[in-house]
Amino acid sequence: MKRKILTSKEINDLLFRCRNEDQKSFTKTLRDLERGEGRYCIIGEKGEIIFKECAKIFDEGEYDNNPTAQYNSLRLVKYAVDSPQALGEDYKKPWELYLKTIFHNDGRIRMAGVQLLDRYYFGLSFDLKPISFWQGKKRKTDKLQMEEIGNFLIEKYLYLQKTEEEYLNKHQLRLFEKDLPDLVGTMPWASDTKDKFLKTIRIGMEVFFLRGPLEEIMGNYEYQQKTSSEFEDAIIFQRYEKNIINDKDLNPINMKTYIIRAKLEYNKHTYRDIEVLGNITSYDLAKVILGSFNFDFDHLFGFGNKPGFYHSDIQYELKTDDDDPGFYNNNRYDVEKTTISDVPFFKNLKDKMYFLFDFGDNWHFEIELINFGEINKKIKYPVLLGENGKAPEQYPEMN
Repeated sequence: MKRKILTSKEINDLLFRCRNEDQKSFTKTLRDLERGEGRYCIIGEKGEIIFKECAKIFDEGEYDNNPTAQYNSLRLVKYAVDSPQALGEDYKKPWELYLKTIFHNDGRIRMAGVQLLDRYYFGLSFDLKPISFWQGKKRKTDKLQMEEIGNFLIEKYLYLQKTEEEYLNKHQLRLFEKDLPDLVGTMPWASDTKDKFLKTIRIGMEVFFLRGPLEEIMGNYEYQQKTSSEFEDAIIFQRYEKNIINDKDLNPINMKTYIIRAKLEYNKHTYRDIEVLGNITSYDLAKVILGSFNFDFDHLFGFGNKPGFYHSDIQYELKTDDDDPGFYNNNRYDVEKTTISDVPFFKNLKDKMYFLFDFGDNWHFEIELINFGEINKKIKYPVLLGENGKAPEQYPEMN
């Protein structure tokens, strides 16, 4: 896609809107920017300016004077952090901004912080792909910088692991039982965590393993060996042997897997067949589906029992701390607290639910239950079983 280079006037206008528009209006502003003139907006050369000013906007709201402007600034700054070149020698600074969001009282800001980390980490790790990945394309990151960035990413994951440990020690008496390690010391996943701050820490940790190729990076550049000597007490990968099935999980309800077919509603010949555990949350299911289509997980979404989602009698959406307490009564539920085995209209073969991603661009998917399977302890779930059709571009050029 073509790069849109913003003028100084356009940047100043964006920053003004960031400070003064409400959340809904600024969402439209960013969408118009991405789609403007048929070109996806990637702010590269102006990245340092955008980052500096957005960080300033965020810090001005440090005491929650203007959480909406803080939230907007985190959404805008994502455009300036998606490669080491965007910020030059200051490429480490977005990490410092992300850290300020972990314990923020506003749930929107914590979620936006995780999305910032997601974009930032993916951009850095992408540049560390092996030479064979580039197949002769120009590569801007030199070997020394690659090694520096790789070690930086490993250290930051370990920092989050340490933050989690300190939080558990400090708040152990008031935490829910399910937030704590089990008898063999295995930590719960973020989706199973009830404490909102601990959940945010764990989502950040999972970004490193579910979103980007940290283990691959370490293997390519011998970080595994370095890590074993430099971080002797750290367990890097053992914690995330993803979805290891413990005997306690093998009750009759959880013995089966769900094999689903996720289709694009406007082109049902384009689909992905995926096998998941019955206890996967709707939130994680959304990530899995979008990942299978190579979409960024960067917008709100919902599941429903009728096509179009908005017409659904039962709806599952992402709940944030600023939602009205009555919003999730009746037939509206929280995707983070609902497993697919809990969904009442998704129990039998050929049952369907409807997934809407991005309430602005409206990507509609039809999810069909095509079979059940038996859990295999040796398999790491979810599993992509098959695919048909080329995934569309999430932000296509417009004619």
